[in-house]
Amino acid sequence: MSTRQSKKRTHSWAWRVVIVAFAAFLFVKLVQLHVQIQKKEQQLALVNESIYKQELIIEDLNEQIENADDYLERYANEAGWVLPGQQIYQNIAG
Repeated sequence: MSTRQSKKRTHSWAWRVVIVAFAAFLFVKLVQLHVQIQKKEQQLALVNESIYKQELIIEDLNEQIENADDYLERYANEAGWVLPGQQIYQNIAG
């Protein structure tokens, strides 16, 4: 076998190793990116859930603001406060 054929086989083998190593590197990076994407999607879901809960709270508070007079009157009645001349009836039957 000539030295030229020997070098050609060595280069061919070396290129195969480089290509396989590069493919393995790309595969590992792809898996890492996939894991990062999954973590970010979980974080996004948690943030969206938190936003939804906050929107419900805001909606409830807006309703309370719109009905502030009724809300305050009910709260005052529950605390035992009444307006002058106002009569409160309580059900004492068990």
